[in-house]
Amino acid sequence: MSSVLVNGQPVTLKPNGGFDAPITVGYGMNFIEVVATDSLGEENSRVCAFLASERWVPENAFVDDSVTLRLDDDAFDDLNRADGLDSFTDILLTVLYSQGLKDTLSSALGPVNNTLYNECVQDSWFGCIIRVRIEYLDSDIGGPHDVRVDPINGGLNAFARVGHPRVRLFIDTTINLRGWIDIEYVEVDLDIDTYLDAAQTPRAALRRVNSVRSGNVDVDLDGFLGGLAGDIVQIFAQGTLKNLVQDQIRNFVDDQFTELIDGIVSGLDVSTLGTSFDVPRLDGSEDVTLSFGLRFTHLNSNPSRMLFGLGTRFTAPILRAGPTPGAPIPTGQIRLDPSTTEPIAAGVHVSLLNTALHTLWRAGFFDVTLDNTTLSGDLPQGTTVTLDTALPPLVVLDANKKVRLQIGAMRMSLVYPGLFDDPLELDLGAQAATNVQLNGSQLEFTGLVIERLFFSTPSVSLESDQRQILEGFLRNLVQGIADDTLNNALPALPIPSFNMPSSVQPFGLPFPSELGLSNPALKYSNTHFTLDGAFSIF
Repeated sequence: MSSVLVNGQPVTLKPNGGFDAPITVGYGMNFIEVVATDSLGEENSRVCAFLASERWVPENAFVDDSVTLRLDDDAFDDLNRADGLDSFTDILLTVLYSQGLKDTLSSALGPVNNTLYNECVQDSWFGCIIRVRIEYLDSDIGGPHDVRVDPINGGLNAFARVGHPRVRLFIDTTINLRGWIDIEYVEVDLDIDTYLDAAQTPRAALRRVNSVRSGNVDVDLDGFLGGLAGDIVQIFAQGTLKNLVQDQIRNFVDDQFTELIDGIVSGLDVSTLGTSFDVPRLDGSEDVTLSFGLRFTHLNSNPSRMLFGLGTRFTAPILRAGPTPGAPIPTGQIRLDPSTTEPIAAGVHVSLLNTALHTLWRAGFFDVTLDNTTLSGDLPQGTTVTLDTALPPLVVLDANKKVRLQIGAMRMSLVYPGLFDDPLELDLGAQAATNVQLNGSQLEFTGLVIERLFFSTPSVSLESDQRQILEGFLRNLVQGIADDTLNNALPALPIPSFNMPSSVQPFGLPFPSELGLSNPALKYSNTHFTLDGAFSIF
């Protein structure tokens, strides 16, 4: 040898022909290319690749908190009561305005002509002189109502104000009167715990009722009732009746708010990916079916937000044998509390893509034979490529807004009539950069460019024209593989949403429906994709 280049840098040869070369190792796929030139000017090269990472996801293991969902203050109360169902407050306010609350109050008071009070208020030796009997005739809730919902440490605080609950009474005494008893308002303030139960399902339960308050009570009769009977009616309205109405509204708010919030949070799920999906193989043969597993791993709230964490994994039949450390994970925290100015945001860790790619690799997705029917470009009839991929590809994100797919340790056998009639054995590696955009919940990778291409022919020295043709062919091949892999490996991002419970139907809320992220915008960092946007029912 007269000279040696290692990754493009010359090295000093020792007398025995050996050499030392420093190699910088980074996270992901690392390539080492050695190009040697002999005294006659003949050049030969060899490329090898290896994966490096400080952390790995064991095969078939969950990556806890690889998907997170943040509900910001505005998701609970956007302080706008006229812009549709886009917060928990709007949903619970719909419950207050429903017939359900009116029916609850009416049921508690009993049927029409139900006697609520019947006492002799003035007696004598000759019998009762003044008796007061009060019957229930009707009830109504005039409004207006209001609701506020705020996240707190460990759960939610809910406040409900029911305006002007009214009860119409018939009063039978020395004179018979009818009239309305109107309570200015009833306010209920309560705290609700949110947590993961023993089955790791998000749940909500009443923590405590903080307070119940009522406004002024107005007795509006269709005539004048004074004296002792009048006083009794006032005492009844201000005491027994007000307390009964107040208790029923408190019970309704307690039961319905807690039950509805529990039904919503326990319905959190990921439906965009389903439980499995099919990935078309590169050669058009039978699809690879990836099974998608999901479990809840985190639920925490504080006065500014509520954060859910979900663990994910992929499984598929294993066709490629041999040991593996699993899929690499970049350094940094997996659980993301997305920074956003929107009501709702989701974070998806890059390990989600890499575990999917690792599972595809184990399923033999990258071990394939391609021919003229599956290769792109104007190629000679009889061109075939057989690939044996020793390492799983991986995706790397960076702060320059690029997504990079790294492929290495590919052993390739190529028949290219007119250029390589006998099978040519190659070692192949590459790095492709692409832009990414969001179409609905699906990532679309566009504008893919091969940034680095490494190949070597261990047993054959190539002439310059052969190398040029081969390099062009390999670039097209890798670009096709990268395009198919990135756009098919994950058909949609797993964006969590809340399935509305069937219990919303009596309140006029839409069912079936979902509550979650709509019109998402995509951002990403070195470790996560982040989606944020509006919070709504769809």
